Amino acid sequence: MSGVPISDVNRRNGQQGWLDASAARAYERMKAAGMPGGCLSDAGRTNAEQAALYAAFLRGELAATAARPGESLHEVGNAIDIAEPARSWVRARSEYGFAKDTVANEPWHMVYGPDTDQHQDEEADEMAVTLEEMEELVRTVVRSESRKLWEEAAAGSTGSGRAFRTAVRSVVASAVEDARDALVEDLAAALPTGALTRAQLKTIVENRVRAVRSRREAR
Repeated sequence: MSGVPISDVNRRNGQQGWLDASAARAYERMKAAGMPGGCLSDAGRTNAEQAALYAAFLRGELAATAARPGESLHEVGNAIDIAEPARSWVRARSEYGFAKDTVANEPWHMVYGPDTDQHQDEEADEMAVTLEEMEELVRTVVRSESRKLWEEAAAGSTGSGRAFRTAVRSVVASAVEDARDALVEDLAAALPTGALTRAQLKTIVENRVRAVRSRREAR
């Protein structure tokens, strides 16, 4: 296989069907729109598979024709052979890009043409929404991981938490009051965006400074 897997199995060989990336997406859009499944006779073929079919055709073993190796659109993943009832469904909906080929005695043979695929823009819109959702997911994960890091630092429960806790202690212990704002900015820059507000960081720094000062005064 040299293309993208599709969600149907070839009846010809019982293997997972595949197509060129654009044709595969169009095929899956048709299935999502209601094209009957389980009707795929053939999809993409390797050059070796095409050569075997052509040899069988020359021997008179096939009822249908077979293109010479290197000349079939099946080899580039832009053609499907499809049985009923899906065949009628596809032929009635050429706006998905698949149309009957010019081979007269092969009503099952459909070729994908991106220029006639009217649903490609929908795919771009879907991808844009997906990217927005992914960006929000990334932000959520970063915030969650940052919170866990601070919790681990407070508890010293993991190696990463202990290391982070030690680093914060070292920085804050050496600070003086007039350097607290700079420390807040340094910490804000080091953390993922949105992990903690500057007000939260300032509270953490001030609490740590007070704790250090109290211990020093108690000595």
